[in-house]
Amino acid sequence: MINMSLSQQIYRELVNGRVINERSYRSDGSLQPDELYEELFKNYDSYYREHYESIGYQLVLREGFVFIRSLERDEAYSDVAMKIQSLLMVLARGVQECGYEFALLTTHEAGVNDKLLEQIDTEEKQDILRACGLKGGLIDESRKVLEARNIAYRNAKGSLVLTAAGIGFFDEVFGAK
Repeated sequence: MINMSLSQQIYRELVNGRVINERSYRSDGSLQPDELYEELFKNYDSYYREHYESIGYQLVLREGFVFIRSLERDEAYSDVAMKIQSLLMVLARGVQECGYEFALLTTHEAGVNDKLLEQIDTEEKQDILRACGLKGGLIDESRKVLEARNIAYRNAKGSLVLTAAGIGFFDEVFGAK
């Protein structure tokens, strides 16, 4: 049986372009199981998958996160996806160019601090981001696009860390596991 209150929260998150991750960052600095993800996972086949299809969305359940996409081709979704992909690629490339391993972006206790983000935000990287419609610089655009959509979060140190959804992008693009 579904929880109607959680179902409504799930809907609001998803239609506002956010992903729901298996674990969420809490104000106490910990990662905890996310009740919205648990609700979706538990009732995916018995309710949610079909329900979202009936209202024109595909509910996509991946390892560690859930998102929706329109069943009709929608350019707005493509634009958002391009911005997310661009930011993630610039971040990953920049971290590695600065001599760090990719794991810096994915380790809850570490993350990428603003000083390193400023170092990554070179003119070349800004040109790439501007070409994708991201004009606010790496720090601001990461907040507006990645953090606002639950693709990344700030840990207790204030450093940027990718969520399961952010990591899933790289798994999909590069076939990593």
